[in-house]
Amino acid sequence: MMKKCIYVIIIFLLPIYLVAGPSENLIKSVSKGDLDKTRSILNSSGNPNVKDKSQKTALMYAAEKGHYYIVQLLLQNKVRVNDINNFKKTALMYAAENGEYHIVKLLLSSGANVHQRTNDGKTALFYAAAFGHTEVARLLVQSKADVNVRNNMGLTAFAAAMSIGHKDVANLLLESGAKRE
Repeated sequence: MMKKCIYVIIIFLLPIYLVAGPSENLIKSVSKGDLDKTRSILNSSGNPNVKDKSQKTALMYAAEKGHYYIVQLLLQNKVRVNDINNFKKTALMYAAENGEYHIVKLLLSSGANVHQRTNDGKTALFYAAAFGHTEVARLLVQSKADVNVRNNMGLTAFAAAMSIGHKDVANLLLESGAKRE
């Protein structure tokens, strides 16, 4: 009798675990850069604000991987641009970290918050500076990002840029009012 119950449970529950739902499918199609599949999933499920286990959104994946047209599609589908993951990181931060200038520009024009800070106090400007993305940093500064904000360790974007040797970003930040440390 016990074996029969176990078989019944396996037969009925296993398909539930093997078939990915719309949320997982959207994250996968966005990660792969599959615009057509992403569009199809959005048309059928209608929810662009899905998150994975770490609360990372489809928009974050698209911004991180440089999938401009998917970011555009998600924004057209009313995605929440300022959602945060478990580390309080946003799509803008992922785009800034990876030097995705056009995506940063698109996110900013859609209301992305340049002042959002991660759990460890980093901003999108900090990521752009630390990874040497001068034009992205310029765009963030033009959008009123605070050039003197400090992370939880007391470092500014200027300090991050200098410590890694990104002199162009450091000079831009100085020209924009950053204080030397």
